Amino acid sequence: MNKIVKDIDKTNPITSTASVAFIKHIGRKPISVTFPIGQFSLFDIPEMKDKKYSRAAIESNLKRAVKEGKILKIGSRKNIRGRPTNLFEIKNVQ
Repeated sequence: MNKIVKDIDKTNPITSTASVAFIKHIGRKPISVTFPIGQFSLFDIPEMKDKKYSRAAIESNLKRAVKEGKILKIGSRKNIRGRPTNLFEIKNVQ
């Protein structure tokens, strides 16, 4: 899917030129992830449970939301085995 961008010089209508450039979309389509209310981990996200998207795709969306300040990292939960699980919470906007 190529998008067309047109820049028209409107300062001089007699010699107006239009330059056309094609912008190619690179990468995968963006996904939308719904985050649960209250404390949650990566594995509590509904799309992760349904296996709708890959773990990496959901994790990148989660990291982006933390970076933008929409979600707060509030701590981590230690598991019996393996690595600890990070806990997140949706930031209250008031």
